[in-house]
Order: sequence, then C-alpha cells, then structure tokens
Amino acid sequence: MTLYVLLNGPPRSGKSSIADAILNARSLDASVAVIGMSFHLKRFVHGIYLSAEGFRLDPDHFDAVKGEPQEVLGGMSWRQAYIHYSERVIKPLHGKEWFGTQLLRAARRA
Repeated sequence: MTLYVLLNGPPRSGKSSIADAILNARSLDASVAVIGMSFHLKRFVHGIYLSAEGFRLDPDHFDAVKGEPQEVLGGMSWRQAYIHYSERVIKPLHGKEWFGTQLLRAARRA
C-alpha cells in the first residue's frame, strides 16, 4: 500500500520538521520517501544566479539565509527569487499545475 502525505503551509510553519518526524516515527519495514516540491525550482534559480556552481549546490544550503536580501539577486531574498521565477516564468510558460504534475511524477518514481 502506498500512502502519500502532502504538507502545505506558509514559510516557517514546520513542514520540514513534520516530514522529519514522520520519517523518524515510521516502522523499519516501511518504505518512505520525502519529495520536496521546491527542489528543482531552487536548483533552477541558483543555477541562473550562480552559474554551474548553483546547480551543484544542495538547495537546502541557502535555507538559513533565504529571507535575507542578497546582493547577487539585486536586493531580493532567495525566497523572493523563487517566488518570482515560479509566478512570472514557470507558471506562465508551463501552466499553474506544472509543479503539481512534477510532484506527482516524482512520487510515482519514488
């Protein structure tokens, strides 16, 4: 049996902490995968601003400073840059359901 749990909430609401708690509480014989919806978006944005180096970095590398203005982003924070590319680039080009479709594809591969 496959069980999917989607965690959605505002920034800093504890989604990652809840996912970690689920992973830690699972039985040893259960197969569990955590799929972050923003993983590819973050890699994309980091790659634009940091060239090839950005694609090699773990997107979580920026979590500690994602709300702080960044010189490389012209004063935007990483969070603002993620939202900008999500809303102004990816959704207009690929549709509002693109992220959900990618999440479903990743879940089916897991």
